[in-house]
Amino acid sequence: MLFLRGTRTVRLKVYEIHDVPCNNCKDFDLTLVVSRDYMHIWFVPIAPAGAKTSKIYCHSCSQFVRSDSLTKEYESKTRTPFYLYSGMTVGVLAILALVGGISWNSYQSKTYITQPKIGDVYEMKLDSPYAGMYSFLRVMQVDKDSVVLIENTEGYHRMVSGFDATDYFDTERAHVLSKVDLKNMHDKDTIVDVNRDYEDATGFNRIK
Repeated sequence: MLFLRGTRTVRLKVYEIHDVPCNNCKDFDLTLVVSRDYMHIWFVPIAPAGAKTSKIYCHSCSQFVRSDSLTKEYESKTRTPFYLYSGMTVGVLAILALVGGISWNSYQSKTYITQPKIGDVYEMKLDSPYAGMYSFLRVMQVDKDSVVLIENTEGYHRMVSGFDATDYFDTERAHVLSKVDLKNMHDKDTIVDVNRDYEDATGFNRIK
């Protein structure tokens, strides 16, 4: 894959100066150009690189003019455009979106645990001797202080978002847990995910 990265130079602003004479011809017809380098990836600006630079030339004699006072003055009042931070901005927004998504999922899971509904599916992280495996429980009945759940038939070696074609919830594998137990299991990350309003394609509606 072609991975283009490096630095480029962009012209920030051009000033016409008619109140300062040229060092060479003494005419009042100077142009000052303020530029700045920026880092890019695939030509998308990531962030400015280094300080601003300036060049002054005279329209009358076509000679470049040196004036530290002018360059400092105009560089200080020339703003770096926001688009030069595009890549950095996108990166920050992506991180914020990820953090926000994780926070929302965590809040949603806590809400589902404290207010269980029939049909909720809990993904469980198993302990020894099945450490590293995951199984599922489905809410079949919700009472005042307890919940009746049934277990699926297969274990998974990783977190999954749906059943294999042969898996289903078995009504013979029933468990009764208190709502306090469910909250404690969620707080200890034994319940790693809570599914609600899922699609049939997940297989979570298969019950035998």
